[in-house]
Amino acid sequence: ASSSQRPGACALLRLHRALELILQFMARLSKSSDDERTSDIAAEVYKNTMAKHDTWLVQKLAGFAMYTLPSRKTLIETMCKQDYEQSSLLVQRATEAGKPVFDAIELEFTSRGMN
Repeated sequence: ASSSQRPGACALLRLHRALELILQFMARLSKSSDDERTSDIAAEVYKNTMAKHDTWLVQKLAGFAMYTLPSRKTLIETMCKQDYEQSSLLVQRATEAGKPVFDAIELEFTSRGMN
């Protein structure tokens, strides 16, 4: 049966794609400069991940939402109420911890022809 006939598999696939976007965004964020626009980072990551699976309308709405993102430094200061340097390190560690999870699920989906 295809993934469209299995709602649980379809939902897991969507979550998997979202995890890919989040991990790539955090990886790029951890390597960017403080004044780099997170909207540019998010747009690039979205284009390389979820955009290929979204409808035109969803792509446009995502682009609008990404346009409103602040600079890297402001985003980290807003989201992480800890020391700025420690927060940057936590973003990098979270990315490294999430990658094996993503890879294992990706391998399973690929082996079943569901990606």
